[in-house]
Amino acid sequence: MCEDIAARSLALPFFPELTEAQVTRVAEALRHVLAARAGAT
Repeated sequence: MCEDIAARSLALPFFPELTEAQVTRVAEALRHVLAARAGAT
């Protein structure tokens, strides 16, 4: 069961020292992945 949940989960980095540039990079990467998945369906 844990492996099934892990396969459908997403862990995003977050911690107090995360810079604005790092937040932007993560957000852009997430947008890219989600857009690619939307195009694949």
